[in-house]
Amino acid sequence: MIEYTQNKQRKLVELLYKKTLERKIKWEINTQEQIYTNIAGRLLFVHSGINEQGEDLILFNLYDGEGKQSDAFNDETIKFDEFVPSGFDNWYLLCAALMDMAKRQATGADDTLDAMIDELDDDVPF
Repeated sequence: MIEYTQNKQRKLVELLYKKTLERKIKWEINTQEQIYTNIAGRLLFVHSGINEQGEDLILFNLYDGEGKQSDAFNDETIKFDEFVPSGFDNWYLLCAALMDMAKRQATGADDTLDAMIDELDDDVPF
């Protein structure tokens, strides 16, 4: 894989994390419990896996507008030098955080928790 492609994949992951943190991406879970989103008429699935050494991976599968897989990568394939994402020690941690946020948003867990906190938090701001 060439550096150009890896840089684009890194940028995608960083933007996904940022936009998910801002709740600007609508994540969903299908009947097979897969986490996915539709961006620009294309599907992105994020899931976990294990590499040949038995270590955890976060995988990204991208599908074009016709439903054919057009790209696939994981946290290991985007780490080709010493560069690490801002705020994280490595690419796996960023990808895992993204997947966790996406799942919580897709299941409604964050919305439920936020609503309960809002109801219970009667502190008056000063």
